[in-house]
Amino acid sequence: MNDKKLPPFDDAALESLARKVEGNRADLIGRYQKALRETVFTNRAAMHPSQLAHIAAREADALISSLRHSLSSTKEQGAALSETGLSRQSFFGLLQAMREFFIAHFENDFTVLNIYTLYRIKAIEGYLESHEKRLLFEQDDIHRAFQIAINHSLAKTRESEERYRSLVEISPNAVMLLDLNADIIMMNKAGTELFKHETAQEVIGKNMASFIAPDQQAIAQNSFREMIETSIGCNREFLLVRKDGTFFDAELNGAVIVDANGKAQSIMLVGRDITLQKQTEHFLNERVMQAMAEQRRTSARLDELVTRSPTIIYAARLEGSYPTTFITENIYDQLGYPSEQIINDPDFLLNHIHPQDAERFSSEMEDVFKGQRLVLEYRVRHRNGEYRWMRDAVRLIRSPNGQPIEIIGSWIDITDRKHAEDALLIAEADYRAIFEKAPLGIFRSTVDGRFIKVNQAAAEMFGYDSPEEMIREIESIETQIYADKSKAAELQTLIAENSEVQNFISQDRRRNGSIFWTSTNARVVKNESGDILYYEGFIQDVTERKQMENALQQRKKELEINNIQQAERLSKLYEGDIERTEKRRLQLALDLHDVVLNQLAILRLNTDESHVTQNFQDAYDEVTSRLREIITDLRPPMLSYGLKPAIEGLSDNIMDQSKDTVDVVTDLQLEGEARYPEDIERHLFRIVQEASENALHHSHATQINILAKLTPEHIRLLVKDNGIGFPISGRIGMDDLLVNKHFGLVGMMERAMLIGAIVEITSLPNQGTQIQIEWNNIRRES
Repeated sequence: MNDKKLPPFDDAALESLARKVEGNRADLIGRYQKALRETVFTNRAAMHPSQLAHIAAREADALISSLRHSLSSTKEQGAALSETGLSRQSFFGLLQAMREFFIAHFENDFTVLNIYTLYRIKAIEGYLESHEKRLLFEQDDIHRAFQIAINHSLAKTRESEERYRSLVEISPNAVMLLDLNADIIMMNKAGTELFKHETAQEVIGKNMASFIAPDQQAIAQNSFREMIETSIGCNREFLLVRKDGTFFDAELNGAVIVDANGKAQSIMLVGRDITLQKQTEHFLNERVMQAMAEQRRTSARLDELVTRSPTIIYAARLEGSYPTTFITENIYDQLGYPSEQIINDPDFLLNHIHPQDAERFSSEMEDVFKGQRLVLEYRVRHRNGEYRWMRDAVRLIRSPNGQPIEIIGSWIDITDRKHAEDALLIAEADYRAIFEKAPLGIFRSTVDGRFIKVNQAAAEMFGYDSPEEMIREIESIETQIYADKSKAAELQTLIAENSEVQNFISQDRRRNGSIFWTSTNARVVKNESGDILYYEGFIQDVTERKQMENALQQRKKELEINNIQQAERLSKLYEGDIERTEKRRLQLALDLHDVVLNQLAILRLNTDESHVTQNFQDAYDEVTSRLREIITDLRPPMLSYGLKPAIEGLSDNIMDQSKDTVDVVTDLQLEGEARYPEDIERHLFRIVQEASENALHHSHATQINILAKLTPEHIRLLVKDNGIGFPISGRIGMDDLLVNKHFGLVGMMERAMLIGAIVEITSLPNQGTQIQIEWNNIRRES
């Protein structure tokens, strides 16, 4: 094992741990004795229970000695336990007892637990190495014993042969005699039992290779050949096969039997089942590897936790300026200093404490000798020059005999908390000043209707000399404050539903019985369980405001009546203006048709054809055509036949005006021969006409759709285009249209208002415009 991968521990830490273990030596010996008693019958060496106390005490002292010698003797200690004949079960029982001891006394000390892990690994290494050597020595002893016995038996007379055969038969290990072809000549009882045969006769004559796993037979045959050629025995492990076909691990010790001339005569094999040993070794190796992996993970995790933790851990000597002997690396992240700088400077702490805190620190540190634990708060200078508040939890470490050894502590940066506390103090002072001097009434009350707290403004508002007087005299807010008792229940209901209430208006009663108006803003305050603690809020005298509101409300009603009357007058005036305009349009259309067009026709007839040029003819046609369009616009001739023919004529006129650059699509549905009052048809036609001409001249549309559904009870008209549009939608007011200079839309809405129609305008930039007109024939039956 490469110990360099394990975390190093300085002598001071090991010596400190040794003293702590020594102080709890009796507990450790007791745990060792208990572990040995539980495994005493598994030890190979004879061990009387009375010896257990001696072994337990010896191992406890060995642990303390190893800690004081930097764990250098740990492997030797493990080897010594193996050499005494201590079984693996007993050995690992001692280690388990040691683990329970360390957890019981040092559960939260990661450094101590890491030292224990390293001690355990080293002890296991020493034990296993010694154990394996001892097994080899035992095997070698058996081999030499049998070799001597065999050689001696050959030199002796035939009479002694049976005695040695008996020795072979009673051997607990399998003994086999092979000829030079590796065929079995003899096998003792232990051998037949090992291979699960009934008698030796079942195996006599069979080749030994047939009892070896197929993939290892070639290795075995080579081993037999080398033994015969060199007359040198060997020791190997093979996977053998029993009669029932099962495999097992075995160790074979081979020796060559030679004659007087040194010529090989046969091969003696001594074998034993080492399945349990291999399983144990595999288990132990896995446990060791797991322990090492766990130790590495624990060490890495500990390093990560220490590095990422906001807590700085340190140790210091009890002298002078409390020089630091150890400090975690995260000090650099917290205060900007590397740990080496702090450890190498004995006066670092006192030189970096805020001057205003230094004297208090020195004084309070003396108390650590009284209570062993101490919590300090002071400022330490950061490397960047600013001071950071640190919370220092200090503990005094004593030796088993009570002598102070060192102090250990932990730093936590509490600068943010200190700033928050300062801010809280300021906020509390500000709150108190606001509470006491605010011009608004501030209150806090219980759920059952008593004041807990009120400010001076609230007391004066209700006619009391002081907050204390008001709290003392008001026993029921419901009956003594509210002029209308139902208001108290209403307020509680609103707060229960919304957790707060804004501008709750009520009439309240002063101390002298006078009534005044108040406005209350309140909220409910609950604990973590959701139970109501109290209500709190602001209360304001709004009597003057309520009087003004009442006066304004009365004035508003008067103005609304005046506005309605004015609107009716304006509507009549506008309607009259529209009628006059329509009459002027009709008269103008007649004048243009009967006078201007006729005069032009006479002029054309009286013009000599020889003087009529093509340009003159084109200009004449253009003028007459444009005059007819103007006449049609001023007095739609098809309107005399109904709304549907008039709209159809309008669509044709729009297409003519666009010179077929705009596609006008109409879908006009007429139920029966429905006709409507003349003014209705005229106004609806003008709205459709205005919408269509706007689309033609201003929207840059390429298509205009005119849809209509005309029934005796209802008219629905829709004009939409695919032009540039503008940002407006829904039933908007004429004021908005005027502000945005949509005068054509204003005219449509005014006409609609005159006949009781509804106009909805929808438009978006680059998505066209849609104008929908709805009219219900409520005047039809009259």
